[in-house]
Amino acid sequence: MAVHVVREGDSLSAIAEEVGTTLAEILSLNPQIANPDLIHPGQEVNIPEPAAAVVESAVEVAAEAPPSEPEPAAEPVAESVAEQVVEVAAAASAPFVAAVEQDTADIEGRPAV
Repeated sequence: MAVHVVREGDSLSAIAEEVGTTLAEILSLNPQIANPDLIHPGQEVNIPEPAAAVVESAVEVAAEAPPSEPEPAAEPVAESVAEQVVEVAAAASAPFVAAVEQDTADIEGRPAV
């Protein structure tokens, strides 16, 4: 949280606009202000941190964080999925292959293999 020192002619809504926030936000940060229409030069008003300071703070926190674990390589996963697809396809087609072999054997007059 930052502090704004009230100047002659300031209003809370003008301060809010100046710092890029809302009057409601300013009031929520300043429960000591009983009458929002009555502020005085020299009075300190709490304001949200400027966006640049928030970003800088986030960058500092991120820099201090321990490195995350790398994602597993996709290649072994893709190979495993491919193997499973081949197994399922082979199992699903086995009855059709057997039927075709039987039909072929019947046409040729030989026993099915």
